[in-house]
Amino acid sequence: MILYFIDEKVDYAVVEVGLGGIYDGTNIFSSPLTCFITSITREHTHVLGKSRISILKNKLGIVKSGTHLYTPLNNIQIQRTCHELGAHLHVVKKDSHIKTNLPGRHQERNAQMVFEALRDIGMNEEKIRTGLQGIYNPGRFEWLNKHTLVDTANNEENIRILQKMIKSLKIRKEVVILF
Repeated sequence: MILYFIDEKVDYAVVEVGLGGIYDGTNIFSSPLTCFITSITREHTHVLGKSRISILKNKLGIVKSGTHLYTPLNNIQIQRTCHELGAHLHVVKKDSHIKTNLPGRHQERNAQMVFEALRDIGMNEEKIRTGLQGIYNPGRFEWLNKHTLVDTANNEENIRILQKMIKSLKIRKEVVILF
């Protein structure tokens, strides 16, 4: 992927973390322009830690000196880490005014973070809005046909969100979730 970005001479590359935090492969980038922390969930606890605070401290390992961190979270640990590293903290309000065609309130919050980051680097607001409204994310609350819904819910938080979204559909038939 990195070689592809270099060969194509991209202006900006969006690289999603896998594990997240100190031990994530994205830490090969020594000075990312922007980082995002969307939420703190109990996942990868064998590496990131068992408590939410240990997971947060570990996830803050993606933040580098001069980085802009966009997050809806705001607590003393995030503030302290950003201050110590000379990173710029952008706390994104949870009441999003940015729309996407992705289902779920959490997607609007994530889109709000992306919108603010792109706007802050000088991109055209209308083009950002148009791009965010055209997003397609296969495998996330995707109907394959009128009887088959798939989702890649991979942790407790995402499973709760999926359950809430399915419940809002008021489906009267049995729903089977496979892992």
